[in-house]
Amino acid sequence: MRRGRCYTSGMKKIIAAVIAAAMLAGLGVCALAAGGADDPLISLSWLNEVILPDIIGQAEKLYSETLGKLFSDTLTRLDELKIPDRSGYGYAPMFTRLELEDGSAVELDSFGCFVLLEGTAKLEVLSGEVIDIAEARVCADGEMLTPGKKYFAAEDSGASVRIYSEYAEGMADGYYKITPPGELPAEEAFLDVSAGHWAAEYIFSLASRGIVNGVGGHMFDPEGQVTRAEFVTILGRMYAREDAEYYSETGFDDADIDLWYGPYVAWAADKGIVTGYDDGSFKPAEKITREQMALIMQRAAPLAGRETDCGEGEGFSDGGEVSFWAAEAVNWAQATGLMNGRGENRFEPRQTATRAETCAVLFRFDQTEEN
Repeated sequence: MRRGRCYTSGMKKIIAAVIAAAMLAGLGVCALAAGGADDPLISLSWLNEVILPDIIGQAEKLYSETLGKLFSDTLTRLDELKIPDRSGYGYAPMFTRLELEDGSAVELDSFGCFVLLEGTAKLEVLSGEVIDIAEARVCADGEMLTPGKKYFAAEDSGASVRIYSEYAEGMADGYYKITPPGELPAEEAFLDVSAGHWAAEYIFSLASRGIVNGVGGHMFDPEGQVTRAEFVTILGRMYAREDAEYYSETGFDDADIDLWYGPYVAWAADKGIVTGYDDGSFKPAEKITREQMALIMQRAAPLAGRETDCGEGEGFSDGGEVSFWAAEAVNWAQATGLMNGRGENRFEPRQTATRAETCAVLFRFDQTEEN
């Protein structure tokens, strides 16, 4: 009898624990039927056959609706993921120091990071977004890198860091590859001419043909001034690359045929495009004015299949300031759309022409159906 009481007491504790666990688990077991007056306990067989299967069933349902669904969705997402082609890429588990040459580039894949330590570099966003970690901002395509900052290619993003100095150092983390130096396309060669610059089309077009060059250090200096020798040389590169080689003298005392501009000055003088000054000099280092440029272009018009005569232009508000010898040429340049004013319809005839303006004029000059 004492043993039976011990068994009954122990079973009560077990059953109470099971019921409490079920209720705390939120599995819907709120009330259980009691036994009769002579047997107030729940039978072990009923527990095994009814309660436990119900608890297990509800637990499985809860799992399938929560953790099971999450697990299934994760498996589906993993199946859909495509492993990117990283052939040619290296992987750096931590920042690796890189020595880079002028014209080379570091390409970053997703989650790749680059830090410029020394030199000059420009960012090209190939896809997605690149983050400036120091300022927590999205970087603009084409911006210059600041040494010491971390530039991070986000998920599904790619970037290229182009080097624009003779020597540069940087550090890369994640997937990256180095593109060796090569000839840059014209539209990427100059740091100071953005795609949005008003003369970008003209500058890039002439640079791609080798007609104009930069001033060094991957700079074009679009607002820089142009000398008379430079202007005639650019014109000669367009129309007299071979012809200029046959001249032995320029015809001007101050223009040496053996200098870089000499053959082109000789060609221009022979064709009547330039005549020099009254004292017989050419003054190659003197800055060319806008009215001088208009006169030279009118004399060179037949080279591009252009007529030298035209109707009257609308005139410039400062037309009275144009020298008498250039008045007809300035009118021609405006009427043909070759040269425009600089604001408020002013031509500013005696102001120096800029490198950007020179490219614009020569590009327009060369765009004819006859040529």
